[in-house]
Amino acid sequence: MGTAHAKIGTSPLVGIDHFETAKVGVTLAYYRDMSAYRYGNGVPNAVNIGWLGWRNPFFRRGQMPEELVEKLKRLALNPEWKTRGYHRCPFCPPGKRATIRVGAKVLILGSAEIVVESDLGKVYDSPDLIVHYVEKHSYLPPPPFLEALGSMKI
Repeated sequence: MGTAHAKIGTSPLVGIDHFETAKVGVTLAYYRDMSAYRYGNGVPNAVNIGWLGWRNPFFRRGQMPEELVEKLKRLALNPEWKTRGYHRCPFCPPGKRATIRVGAKVLILGSAEIVVESDLGKVYDSPDLIVHYVEKHSYLPPPPFLEALGSMKI
């Protein structure tokens, strides 16, 4: 069985968004970190964080402080908005759903967006899958996002 690949837009190497069809047959949105947010409901002047894609597996890696991971989990429990359908992790085996445990709750990721806002009003929009990417694939968001998340009262 062949894999279909489709792109809309221009190369991710110049930071322009595109869609790609992964091996599991799910369309995923990929946006370069810190590029202008142009997906879903939209937040004026927001930037993208954590919209990863399997055709571009090169992303910043490292260990995120546990207190920031916990904040991301709490944001995922109460997302800014839900989306239709589910996106699966492009790096995990086909058929596997990305889940997290927050206290006694188990949350299936891939159908919501979360928003982080800095003290200066800068807005960062992420898929809720960002929590999975951080925990399972060592994705490390850019420092401005980490600073904004750290300053949020959640």
